[in-house]
Amino acid sequence: LGSPAYEKFDFLNAAQQVDVLTKGYIAKGTPADIAASNVKGLLDWDGTTDTDWEKATRRSVAGISKYNLNYTFGNEKIKGYASVGNTEQEGIIRDALYRRINALVKLNAKVNDRINLTFSNMISRATQWGPLDYGYFANPILSARFTPPTNPVYNPDGTYNLEMFTSTGTNFNPVAIQNVNLRKSVFTKILSSAAIEYNVAKNLRFTSNLGIDYNNYDEIEYRNPDFGDGNNFSAGITGLAIQSNYTYTTLNWANFLHYDLKLGQDHNFSFSAGTEATVKWSKYPYQASTGFASGHYDQNNVSWGTTPFTTQSYDTSSHLIGYIGRMSYGYKDYFNVMGSFRRDGYSHFGNDSKYGNFFAYGANINLHNFGNLGDTFDNLQLRASYGEVGNIGNIDYQYKPTLTRASYIAQDGEFGFVIGSPGNPSLGWEKSAKTNIGIDIGFLDRRLNASFDVYRNKITEQLTDQLPNVPSTGFA
Repeated sequence: LGSPAYEKFDFLNAAQQVDVLTKGYIAKGTPADIAASNVKGLLDWDGTTDTDWEKATRRSVAGISKYNLNYTFGNEKIKGYASVGNTEQEGIIRDALYRRINALVKLNAKVNDRINLTFSNMISRATQWGPLDYGYFANPILSARFTPPTNPVYNPDGTYNLEMFTSTGTNFNPVAIQNVNLRKSVFTKILSSAAIEYNVAKNLRFTSNLGIDYNNYDEIEYRNPDFGDGNNFSAGITGLAIQSNYTYTTLNWANFLHYDLKLGQDHNFSFSAGTEATVKWSKYPYQASTGFASGHYDQNNVSWGTTPFTTQSYDTSSHLIGYIGRMSYGYKDYFNVMGSFRRDGYSHFGNDSKYGNFFAYGANINLHNFGNLGDTFDNLQLRASYGEVGNIGNIDYQYKPTLTRASYIAQDGEFGFVIGSPGNPSLGWEKSAKTNIGIDIGFLDRRLNASFDVYRNKITEQLTDQLPNVPSTGFA
């Protein structure tokens, strides 16, 4: 069960609020009987109504429930694991609720002495309901603090009280807004991978890993036309429905050859070479409409609005390809050296700058294995490394000129197209060169340890959108 983590407000009841305001009038010189009458008239208080708006908009306790079922199986050839789960959590606010279902399956199969297969599939679907938050007057936590207890929730005929004395607006009835408006989000995620390891020959193996990460966020919001934020005639809003659906998918495929070589008992070599490809797609349609029928609160889809309010969307994709080589060498337990090289290409860079080359190398020496140092130190290791990392930033399509729509008074407000960005055909990789030198020390059977590092990070060809263009481009 859940309860508010931090709640320090003690709310006045109706009689207390009337008393406080009455004393305020008296302090200004108004006679007591007139002051009491003025306050009751101002609040339109019937003398009996005493609404606890906090209690009316919240749960007394919020429940949490979780259920999981796990199953493990296998034999010499195949091993697996499966699980399903369900989670439900109520919010402190009466219309806040979270539900999630998930399932996971993992399999590992040894086909023969050469081939191993691995699969993993996870799917989850979460649904969340909740009110507007932050400074919106429809936020029940906020409105409960601004709505006097002298206001009833309902009129005598059972309809919602929409003539309220409150600083949030006369028609912002928190209970009515909770009962009628809708905010719902559905999050779906699928994370799947498949891998194969093939032992080609002694010390030589091939690995292939394919993975997909799918994410979908489907959101709908409805504000009724009769009260609350959806009732704004001055802005031309008579109800508002918003529908958005964001999809983001990443596909990654890596293929490598690995070769391990041991010469005698002291020399160990490891070599790897391969490719890695990543494709990303993102899609986002957004639409909203207004002009909804009064009282028909179940007709809360965008299609029920008579007037389009706004629409926008984007659909993008990008491709990243990399060629990688790695090598390492170790001599006994004295020292290790390694080096790597990768060449990456990105589809959203200029034609002359799509590819970048990145190097890395490093070494570590176990000094405690030399001479008598082991008598003093349980661990004495000297490390040094240098590595280059490429960054693509958030620069989709900035390498080419783009258009944007615009309207001008001289064109009677009609929309047309203008150049939104001049583009940069030389746009390419941002490179981060990282250098690190360190030492690790251990004493007393490694119960006392210390590390010292000197670190440098140098960024070149930095990607940023915070610098102005050259004025001659017309886009300064």
